[in-house]
Amino acid sequence: MIGSHVVIECDTVIGDRVSIQSGAYITRYCILEDDVFIGPGVVTTNDPFLGRRKYQENIGCTIRRGAAIGANSTILPGVDIGASATVGAGSVVTRNVPPGQTWWGNPAVRHR
Repeated sequence: MIGSHVVIECDTVIGDRVSIQSGAYITRYCILEDDVFIGPGVVTTNDPFLGRRKYQENIGCTIRRGAAIGANSTILPGVDIGASATVGAGSVVTRNVPPGQTWWGNPAVRHR
């Protein structure tokens, strides 16, 4: 399912049964595995240098099987969201989220 006003850039891999809600931005080189949920307004990023280097390698995020990303969250370049992990709404994810954990906040941290 892909909602309205979603942008998915080229070189992105999207698995089966993925739900991308309205207004999400999935940048180039991201991987969304099977059964992923992307909430409305989620933004992924892939440029760790903000365009300040002439020759650079962009690195998309990876969102593993069954993970859920809450509305208006931002996932920074190269971050890996583990299988069945949950990211709360409005979070800024700056580092990898292990499988099955729940993280939220700015920056996102683990919560029980």
